[in-house]
Amino acid sequence: MSIIRIANYISPKRVMFWESVSKERALRDLCALSRDSAGDLNLFTEAVFQRESVMSTGLGMGVAFPHVKIPSIPDFFVTVGIVRGEGAEWDSFDGSLVNIIFLIGGPDGQQARYLGILSKLSLVVKNPKTRDALSSASSPEEVAGLLGKY
Repeated sequence: MSIIRIANYISPKRVMFWESVSKERALRDLCALSRDSAGDLNLFTEAVFQRESVMSTGLGMGVAFPHVKIPSIPDFFVTVGIVRGEGAEWDSFDGSLVNIIFLIGGPDGQQARYLGILSKLSLVVKNPKTRDALSSASSPEEVAGLLGKY
């Protein structure tokens, strides 16, 4: 497997900000923003909510990784949401509110590539300075630029 570069999966067109947002609204907004990459948008959105109902994707440190792999998605992509203010309730494992959301979509049957993307994003956000920079970014281009370094 080749080296995963986050820059290959991110675009300023798939970055959004909220001052305050619920988990459900954030997921709906991020799914809608993924329209051009998600294949069948209704199927994609339904799959995201179904996956989230199985187990929370809030993994701690103020970060959530909602994700789905379904056949109608042609290639992997990442859509990013930044919640300013105190964050969104996400039922995270550590009980923290979520300020950074990475919605990952991709084709079914490519588990290794998916795990590579998730692993790389996890490594990136383990750095508190990177999390702070993402949370305080002022534009989609800045978010994409910060993540594009990895």
